Amino acid sequence: MTTRQRKRIGTLAILVGIALYSVVVVLVVTSFQRLPIWAEVPVYLVLGIIWIKPCYHVLMWIETNQWRQPKK
Repeated sequence: MTTRQRKRIGTLAILVGIALYSVVVVLVVTSFQRLPIWAEVPVYLVLGIIWIKPCYHVLMWIETNQWRQPKK
């Protein structure tokens, strides 16, 4: 698979993944009773950062054709 193909597939995977993740987060968060603002802010901060880890692996795959960082 060429780098160009991996870029297209990876970009699509990231866009679809973020869309699905945001739908799941909204469904989960709205299923709970409204939290106080002091508890709600950390929840949204954590949920807003969690999606970065899977994107990192997709970006690594796009560049190196491996899911993990190559050993040096």
